[in-house]
Amino acid sequence: MYFTLYERDTVKIEFDENRKLLKLSWFDHAIDNIFMEVIKEMYRLTVDLGIELWLLDASHAFGVKTWDNNWKCEVVTSALANTKLRKIARVVSQDIAYEAKINAFSDACIFNVKKQFFTTEESACNWLLQENGA
Repeated sequence: MYFTLYERDTVKIEFDENRKLLKLSWFDHAIDNIFMEVIKEMYRLTVDLGIELWLLDASHAFGVKTWDNNWKCEVVTSALANTKLRKIARVVSQDIAYEAKINAFSDACIFNVKKQFFTTEESACNWLLQENGA
């Protein structure tokens, strides 16, 4: 069962305590200042709650307003290295341009966690929970 921990404009972060899982859902444009605020909140929650799994749902997202990958990669990868996070599953957007930018960002970053992309939330959850024993 998910509990909403954060909600702003076009984004929501939900928490599943039993699975040590955070679910991030985008509902519209991903804008730089909101993106970084959300990443900081995901990091804070990951540390505070001992989160091991992230489910990122971009299926309803489209249109990246701006995207400077270089500094984001450094911030995200160094922050995640200091957490219990083990796996990231992302449900992809149908917006091809958005996906291209997200994939370029993801490919440029060196994550110390397993990551996979999926077309449905169900398949993403199944993969996340395979090794989690839940």
